Amino acid sequence: MTERSGFEPWSDVLRSILHVEVLDPQVCLYNSSVPHGLMKLKLRLLEAIGNKILLGSVVDFSVIDDAESAVSSTPRPTKKKRAQPKDPAD
Repeated sequence: MTERSGFEPWSDVLRSILHVEVLDPQVCLYNSSVPHGLMKLKLRLLEAIGNKILLGSVVDFSVIDDAESAVSSTPRPTKKKRAQPKDPAD
């Protein structure tokens, strides 16, 4: 891990197993994003065996959902359909 940024280069992360963990109210301290109990133990054990961990909180995902709903609720211009030529056999 680099001292200045606190992050590892992607090349190092991609060479190891990556665990994606979502922190929700069940695994965090009240009104925070600090894991406790079994989740804290799990994260320590995963780091001890050399696996990489990517943490995300439920709040982060709700912001993404809000942004997606805002984008999907904006009216999009509709294309006019061309009139189909009538079949001469009719």
